[in-house]
Amino acid sequence: MLTDLGGTSFDYDDDDNGDGVSNAAERVNLVGVSAEPFVQDASYLRLREVGVYYSLPVTMLKSTFGGLVRQIRIGASANNILTFTDYNGYDPEVSNFGGNGLSTGVDVTPFPSSRRYFFHFSIGF
Repeated sequence: MLTDLGGTSFDYDDDDNGDGVSNAAERVNLVGVSAEPFVQDASYLRLREVGVYYSLPVTMLKSTFGGLVRQIRIGASANNILTFTDYNGYDPEVSNFGGNGLSTGVDVTPFPSSRRYFFHFSIGF
């Protein structure tokens, strides 16, 4: 609704039904009458976290470090790398008013969940 009122909707000038009235004008004319044009299916499938780790063999550590190092582990992980959805907003999971059960699902273009990549390295003595 806010992007329609501001003239910045991605389909502001489109006319999907071919009646000569833009999509945004049709939606704005329903403000106060029906919320239907502003409600959409927010179902999604997300790969939230994935990680791959490798521990070096103990025999190699003993021969290389003489028993001083008992474990070396390396790896990589990532958060929020894939989201499958037909939702038009940035992220179907975020809400302007938090995650409590009473006010979820209100999307006024909040920032999406961040996508993060990590490299891991640990040594055990």
